[in-house]
Amino acid sequence: MSPHTTKVLLLREPSTPDKYESTLTSAGYNPISLPVLETLPVNLPALRDIIHDGPEVCEFAGVVITSKRSCETWGMALDILKESGQHKESVGW
Repeated sequence: MSPHTTKVLLLREPSTPDKYESTLTSAGYNPISLPVLETLPVNLPALRDIIHDGPEVCEFAGVVITSKRSCETWGMALDILKESGQHKESVGW
């Protein structure tokens, strides 16, 4: 099989732009991305409580959010607090 018809299986969610698919395509391969993992939020109740209590009570100097999914989980915790009527605007985050 020549490189022009050789398929390469990528076990991952493709991104845009996708450097892996671009690199393989430019080398003459046919990359196929197959998502095989699903990331689910964990520790949502603990995060909700930390946000509710605020940085001073929990003794945090700040928050570093290192991924889109972490940011989405922070938003989910805020939504839970808002829906339950426990969200405090002046908590200091």
